[in-house]
Amino acid sequence: MTKNKEKTFGQILVEARTAKDKNISDMAPYVRISTTQLTKYERDEVQKPQDRTLRAICNAYDVDYSLATSFFDQDKKEGQAASADIAKDFQDIVHGQTG
Repeated sequence: MTKNKEKTFGQILVEARTAKDKNISDMAPYVRISTTQLTKYERDEVQKPQDRTLRAICNAYDVDYSLATSFFDQDKKEGQAASADIAKDFQDIVHGQTG
């Protein structure tokens, strides 16, 4: 997962939750997902949640929604750039060109 100012999305969630002096079991009902799934978000083990889930997480954790989406937008841009590089490399191989 992309880092934003040296912190991941999950790290920001953990910091926001601990600042509220809450545990994951306290937060899950507000987000309306299981504690297991919420733990995965805090550990950066899952991809971008559905928009309504991301909004619920942001509301429960008091995290700015645009900040949250910036993590996932950056991941998408990096993935698209990598895909373009792979496609170009493939075309070069097909046409007998090497870098």
